[in-house]
Amino acid sequence: MSDLAAGAHLTDKATLTPIVRKLLANDAAVVVAATAQAIAGGYAAETVGGRGVYRVAGSALVYGQIVDWSVVLKILGEAPGVGSHDVTAWNYWKREVLVYQSGLLSTLEGQFSAPRCIAVVDYPGNQYWVWLEDIADQTAIWSIDDYNCAARHLGQFNGNYLVGRPLPNYPWLSKGRVRSWLEDAKPILDNLRPFLREAKRPHWLTEPQIERVLALWANRELLTGALDRLPRTFCHHDAFRRNLFAGSRKTGTSGTIAIDWQIAGTGAVAEDIVPLVGITLQFMNLEPAKLKDLEDAVLAGYIAGLQDAGWRGDERIVRFGYAAAAALFIGVATIGCWPSVAHESWYLATERAIGYPIDAIIANFGEMQDHFLDLGDQALELQELL
Repeated sequence: MSDLAAGAHLTDKATLTPIVRKLLANDAAVVVAATAQAIAGGYAAETVGGRGVYRVAGSALVYGQIVDWSVVLKILGEAPGVGSHDVTAWNYWKREVLVYQSGLLSTLEGQFSAPRCIAVVDYPGNQYWVWLEDIADQTAIWSIDDYNCAARHLGQFNGNYLVGRPLPNYPWLSKGRVRSWLEDAKPILDNLRPFLREAKRPHWLTEPQIERVLALWANRELLTGALDRLPRTFCHHDAFRRNLFAGSRKTGTSGTIAIDWQIAGTGAVAEDIVPLVGITLQFMNLEPAKLKDLEDAVLAGYIAGLQDAGWRGDERIVRFGYAAAAALFIGVATIGCWPSVAHESWYLATERAIGYPIDAIIANFGEMQDHFLDLGDQALELQELL
């Protein structure tokens, strides 16, 4: 644990005592024992300077009784060459710290929520320890119905900001992923064929797909401009399966609980469900054969959630928002991540994050490509009707 802050240790009682007392809401609690276990997964180290996520658990003495407790510790920090210092960039290194410090997530309404933040402790060298409630996922393997339910809760969350709740206006909130990922992908997509010819690993694109990608790339300003004109809402922007818990707190609260608010910010209606479909599939939590069933269930659940919140807008707006954002983000901008797959240091990180060999990941991307390009065609047709 070489990245831990000087003088602070995961199982040190002096470090843990204020955290456990706040967790248990008891200033007399005495930490008796503690253990720490690293939680694997994700790209935080490569994208924003994450330095580890741990589950810290133990027991405490409370008025003569032994009480078990557990918390999650997420260590974030500034790292050379990792993350952005642009406060609106999707990978601004400090955003999640600021999100929790602001208290913004404690005011969410409906059945979509965040873990309770117990404390944010800063250490020298721009290192932050974010102590969070430990959430239990009630369902290990989600069915299509579970995704439908999560999408409904996400629709309630987004819908509240479409029917009168003011959008948060912190300067450090992101402006979404679509434009920023397209901009990041520009050097590759402007020279796609030469780049693919020189790639050191096989890619997933066929020649007809390359033609379709380039056509959609040429129409990106038309689609992003239309997305910008859609109703705006507050978004998680990374709400895919591994960041969502169909669970309950120990207090008994039910619903969908979302972790990893690193990309939180404003976005177009329906933009927030793109990760629930696309990134869930990219991370191979469902096989591509279930893509259409997943997409239909997520769209239906999301529209129902918007209506739960009181939104009565045209459903075509939702379908355009999803189709345009999904096509541009998953179908086009993902290609700009190719160096992540082609370069050894990155493709090993990709294997660790997704949990499959790189060749299986590439094949999975290939199976999805046509579908997301089809969504681009749908978006171009729909934008003419809006």
